[in-house]
Amino acid sequence: MSKTSVTPSSNKGKEKWNKESLAKFKAALTPEQIRAYRKHFEVFDLNGDGVISARELRKVSKQMGYRLDDSQIEGIMNENDLDSNGLLSFDEFLLTMHLNMAATSEEEHRRAEIRRKFVEFDKDSSGTVTIEEAHSVLQRELSFTPKQSVDLVRRYDLNGDGQLDYEIRALLYED
Repeated sequence: MSKTSVTPSSNKGKEKWNKESLAKFKAALTPEQIRAYRKHFEVFDLNGDGVISARELRKVSKQMGYRLDDSQIEGIMNENDLDSNGLLSFDEFLLTMHLNMAATSEEEHRRAEIRRKFVEFDKDSSGTVTIEEAHSVLQRELSFTPKQSVDLVRRYDLNGDGQLDYEIRALLYED
């Protein structure tokens, strides 16, 4: 997303967005950016009612690999729910995404991607990845043979139990 020069209004030294500053921010986005945000919004709007609840935000964030506790979810909702209805509209979602992308470090984005991929591998949600689970993804994405999958899992299976846990899986994605 390109940088905009739109800034929130000031409220006792704390940044506070209002509908006017949000409208200016939205006007600074390209149609492509708005379409991309709309697609993301639809992912978060699980029940298709046109707004995002705290429950939806929590569930989708977790699926995307972000570890947000209840106070963080509550903070996101409170800071970005401009009409105080307890829900995020599309316009409020634009603000949420903009502010949280800027506030989230590259390292946290990388960790979230690792967690998301780990969940993809961990088909039975056991917290570990078996050779069979790894092979199903590695074969689909990288055309691995069963032997290649076994060799890779064994290489990173530091405790010798034939499975990978999250910490071991993270090693696969280190730079």
